Amino acid sequence: MKIFKQVGEVIPLAINFKNILDSMPGTQTITDGDVSVLNANKKDGNILTLVNKTIGTTRIDSTLSGGTKGNIYIVVFTAITQNYRLREDVLVEII
Repeated sequence: MKIFKQVGEVIPLAINFKNILDSMPGTQTITDGDVSVLNANKKDGNILTLVNKTIGTTRIDSTLSGGTKGNIYIVVFTAITQNYRLREDVLVEII
């Protein structure tokens, strides 16, 4: 998935893992998780900042701010269940 963000915007970004969790054997819920930000094109400038994150039983919510116009960032959502580690990447281009 790719989204676009303006430099001055503060935006919510969430990944809902419910459909994936429901398709797995047994009852699966998120027990831990993380959100990280990578600079995809390695250009200089301000990093896209993770303002906060909330880890629920089926989704991970975050809020992002900053970034440098023209840069592309990868926001990596990692969800950990009792038996699995799930990952979803979102490209964020700053316009």
